[in-house]
Amino acid sequence: MAEHVRPKDVEAVIVDVVRPKDAWARQAEKLSDGGLVGAALLAEVRAVGNGEPAARLEGWLREKVQPKAGDEPTRTTDEALAAVAKMKRFDDASTEKMIARLLDGVLAGGRASVLFREAASVLHDMGDDVAAFDVVRGARAIAAKDDPARVTTDILLVTLLFERGRWAEARDVLADVPAPQRTSLATRLAVLSQAFAFRAADYLSGDPDDDAKVSPLSLEDAQAGVRSMARRIDDVRALLAADASDASWLPNVDALLANTGKALPDNDSELPEGFTDRVFVLRNEWNRLSWALAALGATKVVMPIAIVRPRCAMDFVDDFMAARHDLLCDLAEGNAPKAETELDQQILGATWGGTPLRDLDADLARLWADETEAGLAGLRWALGQTPSPWSAEP
Repeated sequence: MAEHVRPKDVEAVIVDVVRPKDAWARQAEKLSDGGLVGAALLAEVRAVGNGEPAARLEGWLREKVQPKAGDEPTRTTDEALAAVAKMKRFDDASTEKMIARLLDGVLAGGRASVLFREAASVLHDMGDDVAAFDVVRGARAIAAKDDPARVTTDILLVTLLFERGRWAEARDVLADVPAPQRTSLATRLAVLSQAFAFRAADYLSGDPDDDAKVSPLSLEDAQAGVRSMARRIDDVRALLAADASDASWLPNVDALLANTGKALPDNDSELPEGFTDRVFVLRNEWNRLSWALAALGATKVVMPIAIVRPRCAMDFVDDFMAARHDLLCDLAEGNAPKAETELDQQILGATWGGTPLRDLDADLARLWADETEAGLAGLRWALGQTPSPWSAEP
């Protein structure tokens, strides 16, 4: 008779803390010696998720799990997954109860890699992302590469890697995800990990356009706006740096905040909680600052010491970005983009993170629309059309 895992047995194993692989391995041994096999397996999964070879976990699964043949492993797995799905649907179970039910499925001969993956998903849903990260990496270590179910494990792992700013690792995992599921994630990764270079640089080569209008702002007002945008960027950067394992890729705007001159009122909109959501906010703010500086005549991210003629006609840039924003909003609302002009046709083929605009899913289209709107707002403020760089409308 397989052990019935009690919710209280797993409390010490699903704690949302970082521990080295040796600590989890010792805890697994202690739990196993105490007869708590299900909890021991989960602790060993966390050890594997932190770098321990999977050999002992695989050995324990052979030794301690009730053997099943034929379709029984899949049936047992499906029963455990259905039970947890029902708990979620009726919101009548604790994290411990759901994890315990999944471990019961493992001990009864269910597919361990699938059930551990679901345990990671439960932990992620409950906000226990350190534990989820350990468990999903452990689940992936014992999943066969040709197992179709591994795709969902890889997707969850990529999501959690995104939440840590671990772009290189996410890229490696994505290489194993089949194309249909990979496309959206790869686009998101390409955008998230793109360097914070001067976003307008590609449009500003050559001599200044004689038709380009000079910003009507005074130098003091222009510097105040740049300073306020830089302050916003610095605030978001600080939040991200506190959570990132490596903050070297984040932009540094210290030079724009070097003095305490006049600043516009800060944008007081609330920041989202998630790491990747904050990265997208930072990219929006960076785009806003870049295009404001371009409209002030700058060719790099630096505090203006004079307002000069932009290198390209910002009226055209305004038209281009407004048209792109409209097309992206169509996509974000689930509608086919309406290409009514030759400019629209050109924009439909523009790429974001390597994916043509016309092929973006609704979520990605919304993200690019937000970034485009931010750039448009910065540009229009610098052209004297709006009182604030945080509003694209007069």
